[in-house]
Amino acid sequence: MESLYELSIVIPVYNVELYIEQCINNLICDNIPIGYEIIIVNDGSTDSSRNIIINIIDKNSDFNIKLLDKDNGGLSSARNYGLNFAKGRYVFFLDSDDFININEIYRMYNAAINYNCDLILGNGQFYYEEDRKNNKPFYAGRKLERKFGTQQVYSGKRIFEYMIKKNCYKMEVWDRLYKNEFLIKNSIHFMEGILHEDELFTPNVFSIAERVLYIGNIKYNYRQRIGSITKVPGIKNCKDYIKVISQLDNLILNNCDIFNKAISERIVQLYFRIVQVTFVLNEDEKKEVSEMLKTIDLNKYKNLIGFNINYKLREFLLIKNERLYILFYKIYKKIRKKLTGKL
Repeated sequence: MESLYELSIVIPVYNVELYIEQCINNLICDNIPIGYEIIIVNDGSTDSSRNIIINIIDKNSDFNIKLLDKDNGGLSSARNYGLNFAKGRYVFFLDSDDFININEIYRMYNAAINYNCDLILGNGQFYYEEDRKNNKPFYAGRKLERKFGTQQVYSGKRIFEYMIKKNCYKMEVWDRLYKNEFLIKNSIHFMEGILHEDELFTPNVFSIAERVLYIGNIKYNYRQRIGSITKVPGIKNCKDYIKVISQLDNLILNNCDIFNKAISERIVQLYFRIVQVTFVLNEDEKKEVSEMLKTIDLNKYKNLIGFNINYKLREFLLIKNERLYILFYKIYKKIRKKLTGKL
């Protein structure tokens, strides 16, 4: 594809009137010596987000800021929509309640050009507006820095396997830079209509990317909203995790043993995440989830990752006695950690 810009920054927006101005303003700078575009996808916002964006565009008419309006379709839909309009050589996905200085993205771009990368892995911090002394870097970044912070290019499969093995896997897409041609050539996009879309997108990228570089001193600010109401997971989370597992299973058919082992490990982790979510479901929903879990052949994955556990017993305990299951799960985690250092 012919690139009109060197960089496209895609920002999905839905009801973020308190944060969108800071998000966009951090991307506006006269001193960046490359052509870049900011693509803002208004995903049916009902607050004043759109008006704030228009005001910013009017004040910065010299910059390539595009506002795209669409009906609400969720995060995946908004990202895909923006990606369809992206004309940059590289693409950066930015969540609209977070922020990152454009100079940080430019450094990632320079590294991508210098090393001809499909993917640049950045880093960031948990950002607390009200109490910044609590800001702290991502845990995963510290482990990745020790292993891959040497300005050396690796395959995506190798990095993915390491992250799963060392329990420092981060599936989020927003502190990374992607070669647009790589995404288009491999038909990589976000699965729409589900929660946890990054759980599919990220392993898919790692399974194909041949040239991946980690840059640890990038500061993406992942906003933590103190006092915000945490949404309680429900049965849709379980159903969507099962859809994710089904798609991840397809990756096992076409990859090497080491990567297959890592994917299998992730599938098992997601399986038990489903089990944990069932603790907040009613009895009918638990039974429905239990039936869905029976469609997952865990024997295949346990053989790949090489450990034995009676999954049928765990399922039985879940349905019959939650307290007994929780005790079982805690004991299992302690034993698992001692034996393998995982989970």
